[in-house]
Parts: sequence; structure tokens; C-alpha cells
Amino acid sequence: MSSFILSMDIGSSSVKIALFDLNGKVIHFKEKAYKSLPEQDPYIWWKSIKDIINDFKKHKEFNEIGAIGVTGQTRGQIFLDKKGNPLRKAILWLDKRATKEAKELNNLIPSKKRKSIWGYVPKIDPSFPLSRLVWIKRNEPDILKKTYKVLQPKDFINYMLTNRWGTDLEGGLGWFNIKEKKVNLDFLKELNIPHDIIPTPYSFTDILGEITDKVEKELGIKKSTPVVVSTMDGFCNLIGSGIITPKIAMDICGTSEIVGFLAENESNKYNGITVLPFMDYYFYGGPTQSGGASLTWFLEKILYLNTKTIDIEKEISKIKKILPDNNKIIFLPYIDGERTPLWDTKAKGAFLGIKKDHTYLHLLKAVLEGVAFSIADIIFKAEKLAKVKVNEVRVSGGGSKSDIWNQIKADVLNIPVSRIKITETALLGSAILAAVGVKFFKSIKEANDSMVKIDHRYQPNQENHLSYSRIFKLYKKSYISLKDIFHELDQKGVNGE
Repeated sequence: MSSFILSMDIGSSSVKIALFDLNGKVIHFKEKAYKSLPEQDPYIWWKSIKDIINDFKKHKEFNEIGAIGVTGQTRGQIFLDKKGNPLRKAILWLDKRATKEAKELNNLIPSKKRKSIWGYVPKIDPSFPLSRLVWIKRNEPDILKKTYKVLQPKDFINYMLTNRWGTDLEGGLGWFNIKEKKVNLDFLKELNIPHDIIPTPYSFTDILGEITDKVEKELGIKKSTPVVVSTMDGFCNLIGSGIITPKIAMDICGTSEIVGFLAENESNKYNGITVLPFMDYYFYGGPTQSGGASLTWFLEKILYLNTKTIDIEKEISKIKKILPDNNKIIFLPYIDGERTPLWDTKAKGAFLGIKKDHTYLHLLKAVLEGVAFSIADIIFKAEKLAKVKVNEVRVSGGGSKSDIWNQIKADVLNIPVSRIKITETALLGSAILAAVGVKFFKSIKEANDSMVKIDHRYQPNQENHLSYSRIFKLYKKSYISLKDIFHELDQKGVNGE
């Protein structure tokens, strides 16, 4: 029986592929990195897949793949002609060229109208799909005229595998009315954008198509292997964390922290929190800008350590004896601006409270605490908006390997923290959707019960939490007090500009 699931994650800096069994065990995993840029050649993803698959072929389980699921970065557009050829490089979520168009759309579409167009009230920024389409229409009209379909990265790979156009309703936010499950034709007509370039929406557990003859010859994956539609990485992270009902939050600890939970209520206020419809609920949360990146920055740029060769947890373990009350240094992890909940590209990183008896270990602990405070800022504000109390936080990603950091997060939040055994939860989530799509499981819940495993649980220390509660209040005040200074530092003529 072909009972293994091949899962792919198309990221902005790498492609990751894993082969899972139906108990959620990773049989094989490999990653191929490339340079993260605002624009990328889509074929770099395909070449990376080919390189990884060539390595997978030597394992016997490769011949027993029963389904394929592809997830990946969202808010990226690939403009394709009728033969499926990219007309230009893909524009990814990092790109800010449509800032003017986003501002115009914000002014054009008040909240009430957004609700009627999309079924919820989206945040319109430069990466919003319509912002990009308006920019293309104005600046590259020939590209728009030649465009047959606009696909996201994972949908492009699905097309390459199956020769079928399509996307998922949930991951296609910004294209579709999530309630009516269709494109708002009148509004696209108002913007003079052709509606037929938007792909057909499917459920994320639908089978989009099957591996073609061409792909069997190119990759060696058996012809007719089903490819399931799947969804974007953020939602796959939720599913791969076993979160399909309210009151459990996720924290994906990577370069940034992706934090959020599900709730039954839709809020009409946002306070910097992203609110998106997902399945039968609403997702509350969002990404920070620098989670693990803050730790990497401190270790590499301040301590001059090579994070690719050192034992990071061994370095972190040196801070064990420093209690919260003995530290009292506040670190603002805004070294590259901040997204949720501040949305301030001009915010800056900062250490506050340094004294002469402090060492680099006090600063290191402050970095870990500062990231934990940024997570708390999101969860606490989201809880208030959603009128929900989170009773567990599930962590994954590279940073979740640190027991000390996980314990700090539990102490700051005063919420039990559970580490997922599989750190790559986006891959696991996509594998779960594929397994459900081909009926290996009757439901996502049944698949989660089999494939998602908790590796370790961290209970909050109440004494530490009381100390952190006091420091957290100062953490929030610090940004408010320094915001004007951060913005002035960004002006021309400062820092020798």
C-alpha cells in the first residue's frame, strides 16, 4: 500500500521537503536554500525540488508515496501565460513596490465595503493581492494583458506537478469572498482587472490533480499520484500544531515568531492584530519581525560566534542562574522594525537598564525575554479582541529546541507551553491535509490525533511570572516612550546619512 505522504514547503529562502508516515514520523527530510529576495525566478523552486527529490529516490519509501501536499509562503504572485510560462519573476511578500496602490485602495474601500467584497475586513498593504495587480496594471500593462492566471508559489508548484490551475479558498484571501466562496466580479470590473486571471478556488483537502507523465520522467514520482490543493504555510502551521479548535495558541519560533490562535468571534477592532477567517473560526495573531533573528543577531554580531557551528543551547544554558529580578534589562527586539502588533518599520532594537555589573549573559537573557514579551504582546491583545482565554501554547520551529527559552515563554505568559515533536509544522500540516484528501483519515481531527505528537510540556513558574509581569509593563512603556526617537533616527541626516 502506498501510505507515505510527500510534503513540500516553498519558502522565500529555501525549499523544504519531508516524507511522512501516517503516524507523523519523518522518514526523510531535506532543505535547499537560496537567496531571499523580493523577486525570485519561480524555476529556482522547481530546481530545488528536483535536487532534493534526486536524493530521496535512493530510499525505498519513495516508491510508496500515496499523496502529495505543497504549502508555502503566501502573498506572492506568479504571472503565467496560457502555456504556464512565467511572464516575469515572481513578486513575493517582501516586496513593497505597491505602497502607493495600497494607500489608494485603503482610501477607496472603507471597512463596510471590504466586508461585502471579501466576507471579512482585510488589512490592505503593499503585499495585498489587489495592490499588486493595480501596480502591474499601471507599470507593466503588457504583462497583465498576456497573463492567463496569477498563482501563489505553492499553486505554481501544484501546476508544475499536475498541469492543473487552482488555489485554496483559505490561502487565497484577498482574491475571494470567503463567505460566498467566489470572486467579487463587480469590484474587479470597477478596477478594470480581468476576473478570469484568478484561479478556481478549492477546499484545501480537495485533490487538484495527479502527477503527469512529464513529471514522472523528470522527478521519478509515480504517474497518477494524487496532489492535494493544501494551503499557505501559516494555516498549515496551525494544523501541524494540532490546532483546529479555539483556546490553543501556536508559536512558530523561526527567523520571526508566528503567533496566533482560533476563536469563534469576529472582532470589528484590530489593535494591530491580524484577524482572518479560517475553517469555521477566525484566526487572531500575526508575525513578529525578529524572533530567532534577534538571538542570531546577538550571538553573531555582538558575541562574534558562528551559529552554524556552535551549540546554541549550550550557550543559552549559561544564563540559568540569572533570575528575572536579578536581570531587569529590557530588550526591544525591533532590530528590523516590527510587524504584529506595532506595524512600525521604523522601530529600532534597544537595551534598557544596563549597569556596570551586567555581563553579556544578562544581555543574552534579556534577548530571550524580549522575544517572549513580543509574543505576550500579541497573545494578550488578541485574547482581549477575541474574548478568549488561551490555555496552552504549542511551540515549534528551530527556536523551540531550547528548553530554557520555552520555559521563559511559559513564565512570561503564565500559560503552559508544549513543544511539538516535529519542528517543521508547516510540512506536517500539509501532509495532514494530503492524507485527509486521499481518505487515509476521515477528518483533520483524526489525522491530527495520529500525526501530531507533543514532545515536552513546560509549566509556568509563578514566582518568575510575577517578576516578568512587572517587567512586561515597562517593556510596553519603553516602545511608547522611544517611538519618536526611533522615527527621528530614521530621518535623513541622522547617522551620517
